[in-house]
Amino acid sequence: MPEIKTEPVNLELSKLVPGNDNIQKEEVIVEWDDYFGQRKKYSAYPLVKILDTVLRNHHLDKENTIVIFDCIDGYKPSLPVSELYGNIQGYLVDASGPDSLPHKFQPYYLVWKGPMIEVKKYPWPYGLSGLQLVSANEMFKVIKPAGADKSTGFQLFYSNCLKCHSINKIGGKMGPELNVPKNITEYWTERDIVGFCRNPASYRYNSAMPPITNLSDKELAEIVSYLKYMKGHKTHAK
Repeated sequence: MPEIKTEPVNLELSKLVPGNDNIQKEEVIVEWDDYFGQRKKYSAYPLVKILDTVLRNHHLDKENTIVIFDCIDGYKPSLPVSELYGNIQGYLVDASGPDSLPHKFQPYYLVWKGPMIEVKKYPWPYGLSGLQLVSANEMFKVIKPAGADKSTGFQLFYSNCLKCHSINKIGGKMGPELNVPKNITEYWTERDIVGFCRNPASYRYNSAMPPITNLSDKELAEIVSYLKYMKGHKTHAK
């Protein structure tokens, strides 16, 4: 069993990918590009080839490691590393290369090869500049509830919110931190939290947050319940 590191491994893609003889571009056909809404063809780097080298060099156990995708705009989606070795294959497109991607996509764009119904579930971050590899145990111990009664809310928050918002300073930076120094439920009512999620523009002019349409009222209530629980479990509140 490889040694399980607890310190995050931070990887800058501009230094990791170009010139690496072990990581060569491949022609990949994306049946459904979530951003462009159509079939696309790219010349791209296989994500697992990058991870193979890093996991080996840093003695990381892929069954207990989370990869966080760092984007220049603060967007930070994450996935278990083990999931990247399944049927859905990730590729890094050099956004400054010949594929004629918008300038905002630089330096890299993450795309997925697989059936449309499956790849639509995966994050499609552009402006991708780096990767973080972190221990799942270390990451979850400050954001995951101890009891099973809040696990549904946690899973919903992790899948839908953590990529843009942080909690206990774990997560994205596009939206505000939701727990430290003050938990959002300490200054917003549940009605306003749900109302904002449903229609952010009705609360804030020019809000960057899109309306949440994929979650039911019950699921949003589960997320709020999780946030209320985290109010009593703050860490890193310096």
